[in-house]
Amino acid sequence: MTLSNRGISILKDKLISRIVANAGVILSGNTAASALGFISFAIMANSLGPESLAYFALAQAYALIVNDLFNVQTWESLIKFGTQKNGENVLARTIKTNLFIDVASALIAFSVAYLFAQQIGVILGWDQELIALATLYSLVIPFTLTTFTIGIPRLFNKFVFIAKLQFVAALVKLTLVIYLSSNNGDAKSFTAIYVASEIFIYLSLTIYSLMLIRRKGVLNWKETKMFLNRDQFKFLWWTNLRTIVRIPVRQLDLLIINQIMSMETVGIYKVYKEVVGIISRLGEPINQAVYPEYAKLLGHHKTDDTMRVTRSLMLILFALATLTMAGFFIVAEPIMVTFFGPEYLDLMSVFYALVILYCINLFLTPINSLFIAAGFAKYSFYIVLGNNILYLAVALTGGTYFGIYGIVAAFAAQMVFNQGLKLIVLRKYSGDWSTKIR
Repeated sequence: MTLSNRGISILKDKLISRIVANAGVILSGNTAASALGFISFAIMANSLGPESLAYFALAQAYALIVNDLFNVQTWESLIKFGTQKNGENVLARTIKTNLFIDVASALIAFSVAYLFAQQIGVILGWDQELIALATLYSLVIPFTLTTFTIGIPRLFNKFVFIAKLQFVAALVKLTLVIYLSSNNGDAKSFTAIYVASEIFIYLSLTIYSLMLIRRKGVLNWKETKMFLNRDQFKFLWWTNLRTIVRIPVRQLDLLIINQIMSMETVGIYKVYKEVVGIISRLGEPINQAVYPEYAKLLGHHKTDDTMRVTRSLMLILFALATLTMAGFFIVAEPIMVTFFGPEYLDLMSVFYALVILYCINLFLTPINSLFIAAGFAKYSFYIVLGNNILYLAVALTGGTYFGIYGIVAAFAAQMVFNQGLKLIVLRKYSGDWSTKIR
């Protein structure tokens, strides 16, 4: 069978077609929203310059780090346990239990971020302007209730609404960014716009999810008793420890650069991450669409179908990653000059290295969703823990001696470690993905 015939055969598969269709809906919304978001970010970067842009980037990183540390992520648990056989009562109890956890942990995270911004900022050597921006960005945290902002819409495959909402929010944000740029807005004003946009999206998703639960007839979820069995507790415990220990890879790169390099380098690297992040946004729709399908398949003990879906999706993503890499190498420099300015060309070798690494991650996207859906919550924690220790060691050592190239090397090392170990574990325990929480 030729490669083209094999591709046609894959797309005729009903489950693959549904996943690709859902991913396409998400991607269409994400593409429009991402394009507007990219333009907004480019206008802001041009208006502020690398050094002031670094203030925005560090404030955003501060809020994300504190949120990951103290705000329990419940959406993966909702989807995994809410899709099991005879699961309506389980779903109702899971919704109520997760909501309680969401609210309590979000308030704790917000309190820490808001009340301790001054002390943490002093430790990091930040000035009062940057501390004020970090405090401002922490206002987003109380609204990140992941049962409602992520879990419920994905559980019921309501991707069209998410796409429309993201587009509207991005359009409003672009309008405000253009206004600020034309009126010489400062970093605080731009940060306020981003904060307001995120709060709007989270609030809208929460309201929509409440309406969706009612429409879908999830009976008595408010009146039912909260319930957390041993498997659910273990899953929540290990997935959230995983979230905490992966902070270095996801967020600490900017803080490390801030401590050992210039503010200008922080700003340039933030732009590179934002541009290369387009590649991640190509993989997110597949990740969002496939995780609920994995959970449903494994909830009904269909391991063989799960493996078939994974192989097919990886073949599709390999082709997409190859085309994406070629496209970036052709148009990167003209785009960088046009949208951001010639000062952002100084470290283009770093940019191209990031493109290659992000494209490899794009190809391997299904592995991460499958690993969690298959119940490897505890294993995921240990892999991510080792992964981030490796990242910190390489980033701090490499960053000290080789500058920003050491940060890129750290990202590459952790990626090989992370994906390699997950593949080994999945292969070793392929016989009981649907029966155990490890």
